[in-house]
Amino acid sequence: MNEKDLKATIESYSKLSNDQLMIEFAKHMSLQKQKDGGASMRKTIERIKPFLNAEQRARLEKVLKDAE
Repeated sequence: MNEKDLKATIESYSKLSNDQLMIEFAKHMSLQKQKDGGASMRKTIERIKPFLNAEQRARLEKVLKDAE
């Protein structure tokens, strides 16, 4: 992914509500599970967790459980 693509992706996701973001995340998690059992997504999640507040971490954990 080049810088232009990254900026476009950030811009598109920044327009989504929290609920819409969670839906998109669940979709991506499902696709990753099919590809590699979700290993690469779990690595990404562990990298972003420190940047989330308590509510965001709780919602993320719920999405992860629901995706299993």
